[in-house]
Amino acid sequence: MSRVKQLGYTKDQAEHEKDVYCLAMPIRDYRGEIVASASITGFTREIYTEQGQGIREALKRTCANISTRLGHQNKESFT
Repeated sequence: MSRVKQLGYTKDQAEHEKDVYCLAMPIRDYRGEIVASASITGFTREIYTEQGQGIREALKRTCANISTRLGHQNKESFT
């Protein structure tokens, strides 16, 4: 969990299906507490390569936007 807190995300590396990977990021409330998460699933080339940078950034923005709507104000937790 400390690694997840440091990185700001967690990932599943084909733990359930061969070549299928997941990336999840937290959604925080007004207290800064993680109350939910959002994730994406795809193949390695779609998520973890340079090609997938836009997808990762979109997930980060989405989680930050939802968190803001829940009252979270610390943008640094999404960098």
